[in-house]
Amino acid sequence: MTEEPLTTSATLRDVLNHLANSKHGLCAICDNDKHILGVLTDGDCRRALLRGITLDSPAREAMQTQFLAVDQSFTTDQIRLLMKTNDVEQVPIVDDAKRFLSIVSKRVLEGGQKERVNPVLILAGGKGRRLGDLTKNLPKPMLPIGGKPMIEHLIVQLVKARFTEIYISVNYLSEKIEQYFGDGNKWACQIKYLHEDVELGSGGPLSLLNGIAKHPVLVVNGDLVTAIDFGSFIECHKDGGWDLTIGVTNYEVPVPFGVVTIRPDGSVESILEKPVNHYPINSGIYLVDPRILALTSPKEFAPMTAVIEKAMAHGMRIGAFMIHEVWNDVGLPAVYSSLANQPNIRPY
Repeated sequence: MTEEPLTTSATLRDVLNHLANSKHGLCAICDNDKHILGVLTDGDCRRALLRGITLDSPAREAMQTQFLAVDQSFTTDQIRLLMKTNDVEQVPIVDDAKRFLSIVSKRVLEGGQKERVNPVLILAGGKGRRLGDLTKNLPKPMLPIGGKPMIEHLIVQLVKARFTEIYISVNYLSEKIEQYFGDGNKWACQIKYLHEDVELGSGGPLSLLNGIAKHPVLVVNGDLVTAIDFGSFIECHKDGGWDLTIGVTNYEVPVPFGVVTIRPDGSVESILEKPVNHYPINSGIYLVDPRILALTSPKEFAPMTAVIEKAMAHGMRIGAFMIHEVWNDVGLPAVYSSLANQPNIRPY
């Protein structure tokens, strides 16, 4: 089936919805005669969001106007060679008049996608103290959302994204998690448990994988309800050449008053009524190079922020990945209550 391009009226949100249903991972923006004006990948969209472009901004503000395209005379082998030589994953196909016809991608040419080599570490050892009685007899990641433990939704997501090697760090009421998931066979993955003899925080459990992980480790807090595209997260980490990538999401802080800007001489420059400030915040999702695991100490409590600061002090490169999908940190009773009866978790 040919994927239709979008027009110049498309927003960044339109592009992301288009890519969510694309088998190729590329969206073309065309004029009324189907001449391609630019293309966008998921990574282009997320980088635009990091720059401050909003989901409702025109897609043309984020599109790449320099791109490769091929005509119908190219054979499959020639297209494969072109992709390899230019390090691209997808190319549009155009006719003799340079009008859009279709898209071809490496993932389709290769006829399927392999299991990912990246191990996953789910952090599930905390006590969830802020949730009070809700976690008195149940570890926070086992609290039900839509009739299933929230950590189960996460594991299903990971398996769909082709992650099969999953480690869960456990401490508080660990038997509840281990009895439920066992070896992971029911979920078509392999689950192993990393036992924290003492609470290790969000960064300390990385020490339990030191010497074991051979590829970048996807680290996820076990109390998140999110529809993040984990595959795009991996690609962002690779493309940026980062040693550690932090998933960030947008957090809005409304100011309930008019904000006055004052010049040095005391005169008023402007007044803005009830502005909303936007901040990129840490989402609790990371991709960590194995070398960073060696910076953590066994049996030592450490927040992930301390690990990141230590990595930066060692000259390692830290990148950011913008999460535009649904993201909820289930840390407070009100947040949990609002999510508990949702049967489905969907992006956007």
